[in-house]
Amino acid sequence: MQIMKNLIWLFILLLLFCSCVNLKPRQSEYIALYKQSRLGEVLPEYLLLKDRIKSYEFFSPGLNSSVLGNYHIANDTIYLNPRYEYSDSIKRISPADTSIISIPRKFLIKKDLLIDVTDYKNYPILDVFFKKGESIYKRF
Repeated sequence: MQIMKNLIWLFILLLLFCSCVNLKPRQSEYIALYKQSRLGEVLPEYLLLKDRIKSYEFFSPGLNSSVLGNYHIANDTIYLNPRYEYSDSIKRISPADTSIISIPRKFLIKKDLLIDVTDYKNYPILDVFFKKGESIYKRF
């Protein structure tokens, strides 16, 4: 009888211990999430890379919109090609589109950082705002 009581107490303690353990969520090896360091008053953007299907999503909380597309990596650089914009509905980005969201972007990969090295010279407003190497995304 005493052994049974001890087993019951051991079982209860085991359940209590297991329920109190803080399980840290593990990042997937197929998904990488990056957050932009803040540039002045602009809310940071988030970049989600999905490795298996080589797609990405840029989310801008300040604009409540996303840009979806595909990417490829060559040497130490990642190239993002926008395909769709999502705010209220999904819209395909056409090759003739000259808006800000249609710019193919380029990032230098440095460990857990992505450094924006996109050439914005054809976009004078952005060229002033996004100076090469100042927009940095950190993985978390």
